[in-house]
Amino acid sequence: MAKYSENGAEVYRKVHWGYKANRSVPVAVPGLSKDHPVIEMGLLTELHIDPLPGVKVPRVRVSGMTDEAAEKPDMEHLGEIAISPDDYNNNHLVFDPRHPHHRLYLVLSPSSRRDAREHLWKPGAPTCTLFDLAGDVGGHHASKNDYPDVLVQPLGLLYYVTYYTLKEEENGEPSPAKYIHRMGEEHGVEPVLAVDKDGNLYIAGGTYTCEVAGITR
Repeated sequence: MAKYSENGAEVYRKVHWGYKANRSVPVAVPGLSKDHPVIEMGLLTELHIDPLPGVKVPRVRVSGMTDEAAEKPDMEHLGEIAISPDDYNNNHLVFDPRHPHHRLYLVLSPSSRRDAREHLWKPGAPTCTLFDLAGDVGGHHASKNDYPDVLVQPLGLLYYVTYYTLKEEENGEPSPAKYIHRMGEEHGVEPVLAVDKDGNLYIAGGTYTCEVAGITR
């Protein structure tokens, strides 16, 4: 997978079905420099995981998820980490266009980081590096030690990520809609969702790239 060579606006247009970006804003992405470009896939709304023992998150039925997902996991319920609807505009799913596999990052608002720190991080529990965690998971995002240098606690396998973005309606006019994507689709390797002590969430390992067609294996 080659890196994108175009400027950020052109990359955004390609991965959003031809729709142009209407703004460019600075965001703080853990592990990346302040001037490192990232491309927004959309406004983050939910993350659905198969939680590890002891991870307390609400459960939702897999059967209630949209048919847009590539494949359903072989389980009845998943754990849901949801962003407050009042805070949608301040939480983003972005990817690194310079990374050979277009690594995804979660840019959270201060209130979302606070909630993750209070409810997901366990003081005194074992931690590991993102690279070691990715190695345990496997997939092409585990092949190189190019993760932020932080210690994390794994939360569970990430099966779905949901975000708002523009999609074309029947009349040809774009409008915002929720887009749910199955991570590790087509029998790939699902990444793991992890949290650090500051409440930042990370996606470690797995098989995916952010191509013109969207997030794909």
